[in-house]
Amino acid sequence: MSNIKVLFSGCSLTADCGFNDTNLDKHWVNIVSKELGFESINIAIGGMSNLEIFKRSIHKIIQIKPDLVVVMWSDLHRLWCYTNHLFGNIDNFTIIRPNLKGWQSNLKEIANFRDIYSKIFTNNYVAFRDWLLYIYGLQNLLKQYDIPFIFLRGFSNNLQDWITIDKNNLYKSSNFIKETLDFENNPDDYMIEKIDSLNNIINVIDKPNWVNLYTPSFVEIAIDRADDNAHPGKLSNKKMANEFIDFYKEFTF
Repeated sequence: MSNIKVLFSGCSLTADCGFNDTNLDKHWVNIVSKELGFESINIAIGGMSNLEIFKRSIHKIIQIKPDLVVVMWSDLHRLWCYTNHLFGNIDNFTIIRPNLKGWQSNLKEIANFRDIYSKIFTNNYVAFRDWLLYIYGLQNLLKQYDIPFIFLRGFSNNLQDWITIDKNNLYKSSNFIKETLDFENNPDDYMIEKIDSLNNIINVIDKPNWVNLYTPSFVEIAIDRADDNAHPGKLSNKKMANEFIDFYKEFTF
């Protein structure tokens, strides 16, 4: 397939953050688009949460009916909020996490809310569950529209911790899992119930559509930094692009 209309969605890793007009061709989306002859529409925005990726992808899919959808999912616990008409707002967004920025982000009340949210409401289990549900929901919409899709992990999101749990020996679970499941205070059968609930969703995810579901995420394979010294650099983006291209050439449409 060539010269197809491809929708890319994701956070800063997909939005070429850290690159500039002189080296945009070194970003992974642009590398694969040139190599594979894609007509690319990139709606990624730095800081996008998985919920925002889910919503904005659906909206754009309805609008343009792409031939292929590529989504690089983001980190957990990110949050975007929208102030109401009292702030003269219709749909301008405020990024609460990972960094406070965007519409009215200089308000003290918003900074206070960010601190409260970060301290109290960053539930690892629910954030992971919701991410799985966004994946499942988007894949099913795309199947309904008969649109091929390829998903990637931008961040680890502790996926390996969840999928390597030995339910017969929960004591061997990672410290992250023990903390998330409140290991010291919950009985085994309750924790197993929660693990099984996640596995039920993982089992219905279309794994052949993933470049790196069970292999390291983009952030984990990064070997250098971009111009901003924060995002993966040219060498890292080349690695990601090569992974994608190899996967795409074997992908069954």
